[in-house]
Amino acid sequence: METNILIPSIPAIAGLSVAALIVFVIAAVQESKHDVPTSDIVRRGYVYLVSFVTLLIASAALASLLNTGLRSAVFKQADVLPAYKMMPPSLYVPPTAAQSDKGTLGLTCASGCTLTADQKDSIAAWAAQYNDWQRTSNANFQRNQDIVTAISFLAIAVIVYAFHWVLANRDKRQTGALAMRITYLWALSFLFIITSVVSAAFLLNTTLKTVFLRGEDTSTSVSPPMPVASERSSVDSIVTCGSTCGLSADTVNLAKEWQAQYGTYITNQQENTARRNRDNAFAMEIAFLVVALPLFAYHFRTVWQETRTKKPKTKK
Repeated sequence: METNILIPSIPAIAGLSVAALIVFVIAAVQESKHDVPTSDIVRRGYVYLVSFVTLLIASAALASLLNTGLRSAVFKQADVLPAYKMMPPSLYVPPTAAQSDKGTLGLTCASGCTLTADQKDSIAAWAAQYNDWQRTSNANFQRNQDIVTAISFLAIAVIVYAFHWVLANRDKRQTGALAMRITYLWALSFLFIITSVVSAAFLLNTTLKTVFLRGEDTSTSVSPPMPVASERSSVDSIVTCGSTCGLSADTVNLAKEWQAQYGTYITNQQENTARRNRDNAFAMEIAFLVVALPLFAYHFRTVWQETRTKKPKTKK
């Protein structure tokens, strides 16, 4: 499971941006029917389209930041690493001709051991990859990386959005709430209320499962991975035959560390799956709900006030 919800949101934001462009073109056609100059329509369309896209990016970045905080402080059983980073890198040792005939995996040292050039290169590449995995695949590194990414997107998006939203409000004071602005506000109101409703529904669903199924629901669980023979055999053979084959003590120790971390990985995947799924869901659903609901309230209130028809006062 991907822990950073910002990056996976980018394709969705791109799709919504294309849809918004089409809707704004329709609004532009409506404005053109009221003798609005083409230059004003294009300028207004640019301002509202940029505001729309940057607001979505900022809201996704804020949700990602909140999600990371919830995983760290509240839902501590949630996955702290993406699925592809949880398992230590596997090792493949190219077999010799004799090993291929016997179907043997890894190194053999019963009657001496001489590594081929391909085997040395493969083990060296694995050691470098494994050292890098140990450096980057830990909770603090991943958390800091997610925070930095979210803050970077949030800072740039908020600055660009704020500048264009000021221009949009200045245009509104001069021309009133025309079709482009009304379309923009209703579109965001619709988008954020749907996000709020879906997030709230999933949050209630997760809560009910937790209460009535006592965290034992496994409908979203994945089958625990089983140790792969080639992964275990190759690394185990380094521990067994490393010294005989002339490998350094550091390489042998790396193999021992891999055995321990691979065992931990298998155990973690086999245990508490429902609890992890629950905490993952809570962190994501709360993050989206907390961000989307206020944004809906603001845009809905704004468009409701700007489009409300004032009734003329009747004389008594």
